[in-house]
Amino acid sequence: MTTIGYGDVVPQTWLGRIVASCFSIFAISFFALPAGILGSGFALKVQQKQRQKHFNRQIPAAATLIQCLWRCHAADKNIAATWRVHVDPLARET
Repeated sequence: MTTIGYGDVVPQTWLGRIVASCFSIFAISFFALPAGILGSGFALKVQQKQRQKHFNRQIPAAATLIQCLWRCHAADKNIAATWRVHVDPLARET
């Protein structure tokens, strides 16, 4: 249900009432459509930010796992640290 004006001027004929009703329905849909589009756009933006936040939380954990697995793979038979590759050239220089 909608109102047009203060009620002091109203359509008197059936044709006038039908035209006013059609115009009211058109006006309501004209303003409701952009509001729905904006609301769904904001909801999608919030959902995208939450998804990105969750994804950013997973990156450091995945990087740490890859580093640990690589160090286990690259370790020699004596299970020495893989940093020896970087330390040995410094020891040879002295």
